[in-house]
Amino acid sequence: YLKALKIQEELNDVRIIPLTLTGIGNVYLTVKNSKKALEYFFNALKKFEVLHDESNMALCMYNIGSAYAEMHQDGPALEYRLKALELFERLDNKFGVMAVANAVANVYLRSRSYMKSLEYLQKSYRISKEIGSREYEALALQSMCDVYMCIARDDSSSIERGNLIPGSSKE
Repeated sequence: YLKALKIQEELNDVRIIPLTLTGIGNVYLTVKNSKKALEYFFNALKKFEVLHDESNMALCMYNIGSAYAEMHQDGPALEYRLKALELFERLDNKFGVMAVANAVANVYLRSRSYMKSLEYLQKSYRISKEIGSREYEALALQSMCDVYMCIARDDSSSIERGNLIPGSSKE
């Protein structure tokens, strides 16, 4: 990536440079160097903003949120994931909305905001069903179970057993 970036900068390839910066940021995120990842993601975001490339801006904001989440900085993680979600919704990018809603739910789960977590998981679940993403459907269902387990652990009396699965009803 770094060699490619150098050539792209020499060629002043303004459309490809931010994509490469994002790739470098993802490498740093993968090896758990979130601070370095953030440098590249923020640099890429600035360039995507100049290009008015909202789809890649949303992806970059999601990546920034992921880096903050890795560092357990829930405030900025939530801020950037919600910004990404808003952009994906405006762009009518259902896959993006589905994936980011799931990630937003994870931040709420970690901060013990269980009802907010469930709200975003249900959104992800509904969209996964709509677009036929079995992987995200399963992920949302599993995550909802995790939330209910946390609720049960924290206050077992607060769960209504008949409503554990979306679409189920009390008998």
